[in-house]
Order: sequence, then structure tokens, then C-alpha cells
Amino acid sequence: MADNTESATINPYFPTAVANAHSEKLSELLCEVYDCGDGTSYLFFEDGVGDIEELVPELQAMLKEAGMEYCSIEGAFTCSKMLMGEFGGWATFITPND
Repeated sequence: MADNTESATINPYFPTAVANAHSEKLSELLCEVYDCGDGTSYLFFEDGVGDIEELVPELQAMLKEAGMEYCSIEGAFTCSKMLMGEFGGWATFITPND
């Protein structure tokens, strides 16, 4: 039996203060926050992505707080066996208002 997984990253990095202010909600959505130690934090999903319809408004609020113009989520579907149709990817572009 094959094991399918999904992982994703969010770019660019967010200011750590903004990421920390939203860390509880991000955690509920399976998003992990890594403090880079330089005032920024890397957001990622290692074992599946939470509800995108809940994640997008949260990221939009974070973009507004940080004064950022956009972020993107890039995800990958992988499999423990080389099975046809089990690999792929996706991306979502998010702005503060759209």
C-alpha cells in the first residue's frame, strides 16, 4: 500500500510579531510557524494542509497587519511509491483584499 502526503510552504516570510499573533489559529489549520531568528517567520505545512477556505482570510488579515502586498502558498502531493497520478502540485496567490 502506498502512503500519500501533502506539504506546502507560504512565501514570502511574515514578520514574527504578526505570525505569533496568529499562531493559535494557524495551528488549528495545521500550519507550523518557524521563527527564523531575524524578525521573520517561515510558515509551512508538513503533514497536510488545513481548510484553505479558513486559511485564506487568516492570511489576508496577516498581510494587512504586516503591510505586505501578497503571499503565495505552494503545495505538493507526493507518494511513497512511484504510482501514476499520485504526484502533483498546486499554488494559490493571495492579496490582502482578493
